[in-house]
Amino acid sequence: MLPKKNITLIGGGGYLGLNIVSKLQAETDAEYSITILDLNLVPLENPDIRIDYKTIKFIKGSFCDLEKLEVALKNAEIVFHIAAVGVMGLSAGDREQIYRINIDGTRNLIKKCQEFGVKRFVYASSIAVVMIGDPIYNQSEDEPLPAPSQYPTSYGYSKAAAEKLVLAASSENFKTCALRFRAIYGPADPNATRRVVDLIKAGLFISLCTRNKHKREAITQASSINNCTKAFILAEKMLEKPDGPHGKPYNILDANITGSFDFWGPLIEALGFSRPTFHMPFWFLHLLARFYEFLCFQVFKTNPILTSFELILLTTDNTYSLRNAKQDLGYFPDDGMMTEVAEYYSKERVETCSSSAMSFFVVLFIVLLFLLTIFLV
Repeated sequence: MLPKKNITLIGGGGYLGLNIVSKLQAETDAEYSITILDLNLVPLENPDIRIDYKTIKFIKGSFCDLEKLEVALKNAEIVFHIAAVGVMGLSAGDREQIYRINIDGTRNLIKKCQEFGVKRFVYASSIAVVMIGDPIYNQSEDEPLPAPSQYPTSYGYSKAAAEKLVLAASSENFKTCALRFRAIYGPADPNATRRVVDLIKAGLFISLCTRNKHKREAITQASSINNCTKAFILAEKMLEKPDGPHGKPYNILDANITGSFDFWGPLIEALGFSRPTFHMPFWFLHLLARFYEFLCFQVFKTNPILTSFELILLTTDNTYSLRNAKQDLGYFPDDGMMTEVAEYYSKERVETCSSSAMSFFVVLFIVLLFLLTIFLV
């Protein structure tokens, strides 16, 4: 008979959380009793991912609601903390909310987990904890984090602060670790992948942008949903070992290093478009992104298609060492799954983009005139 493990996923009602649930339910080494605490439980659109929803206990609410949190943690042996705000969307412009949920919320969650006797705690962190806009190569988790004043976004600062809280709390009775992801993507992903799909279909993925002296696109790594879910299972098993390591962060990314624009090439072609060859200067796009952010966050209260920090990520070399994850977790990632992503979205193929592209150039022209007006007045 398989051992029974009680696990609670904080913020587990979305794409990452439910893919983890599917992985847990398919496990052959143990049987998991699964509880999810989240504001919503959004069914996955990918028919290849099978989930038995009847066996999941879903608690609707925020983990900042202590009453709901206590119910979710009752009898929990393992906690996966996935909940966070500010990485994209309108919340990215709300520093107070980002700090309240990502930092204060995590601090309270740790305290409650310790009170309720949770044994193992895996935190979904981000490479934003080390990314301040400078090129990094084969970045190891052993290197110190940047100073708080160096973070270009509230999100990056908040994730670093929360990660420190999680790792500092680790003990023999409450073992923790943090998994650092970058650009989680996959078939039916409603977040990063969906945004890129919509960008391509609107004819707006029409330009490359570089800012290095070699005039080439930046190199990077991403985190496929398959590699992410694999890492959570491996981390939980590592923390279960009596003499296993704990209190450490791990880079969780695909094995292959790719160009940040070339990475999306198969998806662009699957949707019926050509890969971009036109180059725009970084200074112009960054200025445009900053102005666009201001309009979205302060004026129209809507989600920006692309933030200035995302543009920095796209145009800055950033690669990461997987040595510690391989050594401690036994994490040996796949190259990635862009082929599967392209195949999934190929049914949304669009035959032409000329009118959308022309609209984009018109918008750029108008915005440029507006910016020139500001500087010349």
